[in-house]
Amino acid sequence: MIPVLIGWAYVPNVGFGGTARLWDTIIRSKGAMFSMAMAGVSHFGVAAFITIYGLKNGLSFADASLLLTAFMLGSLLLEVPIAGLSDYFDRRYFIVGCTLTCLACAVYLPIAIYNPINASILVFMWGGTIAAIYSVALAIIGEVYTNQDEQVAANAGYSLMESIGGTLGILAIGSSMALIGTDGLPYIIMFASLVYFSFALTRYPVE
Repeated sequence: MIPVLIGWAYVPNVGFGGTARLWDTIIRSKGAMFSMAMAGVSHFGVAAFITIYGLKNGLSFADASLLLTAFMLGSLLLEVPIAGLSDYFDRRYFIVGCTLTCLACAVYLPIAIYNPINASILVFMWGGTIAAIYSVALAIIGEVYTNQDEQVAANAGYSLMESIGGTLGILAIGSSMALIGTDGLPYIIMFASLVYFSFALTRYPVE
């Protein structure tokens, strides 16, 4: 609590005049905002079900638990290096590339899961890729919105889209795993990635 109280004096005064509308900010930056929903499906879905997925596919409790550890470590350690590469590319296309990487990870998960080392490496990279989407999308939003009111509304929209994606993703993955088996986890994430990729194909022209 003490560091928080000390830092409170340095928090900038950001006022919200109510001129910016939440939905308008989401629509104005659909590419970044919708990528947050897709990332929410992947991040919350993998975090919630990867241990169960490992157990159901024959891994020991220790090995299955390490999958979640590897995923979270990837999110922490790879986010900055991967997101930093977006400074040298068009960030919109960089997110599309990260989306394809998420899709590839979901495709190979049912193959890699039988080897704990391969599976841990896969989810480690997966976690870093998803975390990078968060950072790059936030950078795009920061470039689009310069007005304080718009920034506040856009930040709320960013969090809202992540929460919507995470909630729907967990519900869909849990239901699909109950109905069709453990591979419901990668199938739902493949579907979410393909939906965003299809959207990006119509949104971003290839020159």
